[in-house]
Amino acid sequence: MKSIALMRWLVRLITPPGATVLDLFAGSGTTLLATEIEGGGRRCLAVEQSAEYVETIRARFSGVPELRLLQSGQTVDEKTREAVAAQVDLFAQNDADADARKATS
Repeated sequence: MKSIALMRWLVRLITPPGATVLDLFAGSGTTLLATEIEGGGRRCLAVEQSAEYVETIRARFSGVPELRLLQSGQTVDEKTREAVAAQVDLFAQNDADADARKATS
């Protein structure tokens, strides 16, 4: 399990208020929790393949009415899709910038 304090710090460091945090390996949901605690209008879109971990997340967040768990084959709304696409583009740009800095140093 990841440290909540570490994930809160990463959420603050990497995502501005209002951003969408994308966690492709949600595990027990620590990134979801860190994003919720940090607030600032941030949203977390988490993906988890393991049914066991999905149940862990469901139990951990039983008191959070905003949590929507989509089953395989279900789709997200257009606003969420656009937010995730923008976040993925930002990650790709950050990687390209880092590679460019490495190449010039």
